[in-house]
Amino acid sequence: MNPIIGVMLITAFASSTTNAVELNYPARQITAIVPYAAGGGTDTIARIIGRHLSDKVGQQVIVDNRPGGNTIIGTQIVAKAKSDGYTMVFVTITHAVNASMISKLPYDSVKDFTPIIQIYAQPLVVVVHPSFPVKTIKELIDLARKKPNLLSFSSSGDGGAPHLAGELFKKMASIKMEHIPFKGAAPASISIIAGHIPLMFGPVVTVGPYIKSGRLYPLAVTTNKRLQPLPQIPTVAESGLPNYNISSWTGILFPANTANMIVDRMNSEIQKILETSEVKERLILEGAEIVGGSSDDFSRFLKSEIDKWKTVFVNSKI
Repeated sequence: MNPIIGVMLITAFASSTTNAVELNYPARQITAIVPYAAGGGTDTIARIIGRHLSDKVGQQVIVDNRPGGNTIIGTQIVAKAKSDGYTMVFVTITHAVNASMISKLPYDSVKDFTPIIQIYAQPLVVVVHPSFPVKTIKELIDLARKKPNLLSFSSSGDGGAPHLAGELFKKMASIKMEHIPFKGAAPASISIIAGHIPLMFGPVVTVGPYIKSGRLYPLAVTTNKRLQPLPQIPTVAESGLPNYNISSWTGILFPANTANMIVDRMNSEIQKILETSEVKERLILEGAEIVGGSSDDFSRFLKSEIDKWKTVFVNSKI
């Protein structure tokens, strides 16, 4: 046989085999890695989506919790997995931040993954104790500039969205604030209520009840539009820091080079799941908003987040 014809036949056979596998997808169990401990917000939504996805694709979707290493341990598993659509990872804002905050990641945060879909975005609220002598973002910035060693802010821990919101605020406002991390949003909120720390960038689900009861005073929300549940609270951007925008978010990634047919199939199925009443109600409880959209939409968003946090962390001591 002519060698060239032989190569062409082998290539054609391999291509047809690959297409057949993709058309038959999924043919077995899918593993969804959650790089956090069981019971948290990301784990909860992953299990809801996984259960619905199992019904839709006819194969079991198993949630595998791999916490540790600031989400690196679990994420690395997917970065090194086969690009066959049977391993995915639920990532959060931490994934974008690690690209700049961790000097030697065992993977490339963009090149080693194929985005599937962004699930939701969760706004934060800038809150102070009602007795604190500021009622607007402008007043807060003015106070920080007049008394640069006065302000500190609490958060649910290093590297989380509340911490990052404070660091972004510091950079954009050109002010100094000391970060005080706690083990969770609840104790961080209590520190404000008790008057120990003046300021917090808190999740709506945590600080919302305290705002309604008058125990915390809201200065602004961190996203570029006002919240439906709290429409009276202005955004940080409209209060004196144009272009300030941050939310806690979650999305799903496959390993790099996963076939478009598989990515499109999973994107379509998960998009339908996001429209179910169970998911909508759960995200409302979390103070979050459904995002959805295409794989390309999430890809662009992820790259923009990585670029944004690079400007915050480069040459910074955080």
